[in-house]
Amino acid sequence: MKFLNSIFNKIKLTFQITIILIFILFEEIVWESLAKPIYLVIHSLKIIQRLEKHLKKINSYVALLIFTFLLFVVEGAGLLAGVLFIKGKVMMGSILYLAKIPLAGFTFWIFRVTKNKMLSFSLVLWIYNKIISIFDWIKSRELYIETMKRLKFIKSYIKISLKSFKDKFLPKESGIVLKLKRIYKAIKSKLQDIRKDNSDETNKSN
Repeated sequence: MKFLNSIFNKIKLTFQITIILIFILFEEIVWESLAKPIYLVIHSLKIIQRLEKHLKKINSYVALLIFTFLLFVVEGAGLLAGVLFIKGKVMMGSILYLAKIPLAGFTFWIFRVTKNKMLSFSLVLWIYNKIISIFDWIKSRELYIETMKRLKFIKSYIKISLKSFKDKFLPKESGIVLKLKRIYKAIKSKLQDIRKDNSDETNKSN
């Protein structure tokens, strides 16, 4: 009996570790590095802001139908990408998975906009609460807390190392650095203009 309990505990621990590591992988790489920036870009577009106003006015059932359809497409693309990986078609699988990320960001945005409408359905509310409770459980685990601390340390170390490299090999007077700064300032200025235009458009419509 003790042997069976030991085996069960090892399987349970392995399962928990796998779930936590997958969650960290998606949170840090897929969401923070890819999906979140796409979501922010989508949210800043004028056409999307107009669409947001229309989505807030649609029927709850229509909102649920749109979200469910997009969610099935996103998850279907993810499963197909996994099948391609298993078959050894890594390149095609990678392209498909990367292609679904903008759609996933758009789907998440639709949920955020129509959240109150969709949570009016008891089943959706139940699933949502279960997902949130799972996330809370994962984030309360010691493995998650310790791993995030290490990742934070690694990020800080990389940032310091890059700064040291830049100071040593790319002095402020370097032509490369000046070019990069000009490009950065141009992009930053363009983004500020876009945000200002969006803000003006929103104010006018209000």
